[in-house]
Amino acid sequence: MKLIIFLAILPLLFANACGTSGPKGSLSDTVEKGYNCIGTEPFWNIKVEKTGITYLRMGEEPEAFPYQAAKKQGAGSVYETTVKGRRLVVTITPGECSDGMSDNTYPYSVQVEIDGETLRGCAFLLGQNPMKEGK
Repeated sequence: MKLIIFLAILPLLFANACGTSGPKGSLSDTVEKGYNCIGTEPFWNIKVEKTGITYLRMGEEPEAFPYQAAKKQGAGSVYETTVKGRRLVVTITPGECSDGMSDNTYPYSVQVEIDGETLRGCAFLLGQNPMKEGK
């Protein structure tokens, strides 16, 4: 049942973060635009914006973490933040990524560490619509 509900709201998550497609930008552009990160099994969503980082797991209330500027790690970016003793680490790396449930590909891979758990998924820049790219 939770899967059905999440699949029903998944398009809304994309719609909220999608706009016109444009060229992929530099690291400084990505910091300005932010990221929308998604994962499956379990379903989760993270939005990285200068105003804050929001973590949402299916069936739970969204959690707000303070924004901390990314640290460069190889070709990727690492966002590390803490709130109320909870540590969130989001590592975003350029490179084609598949969510494993659709035919969509995304321009970034993401790894999330929270509460001793590691989640993996895909990411795209806020304001871009990966569902339209290449179609």
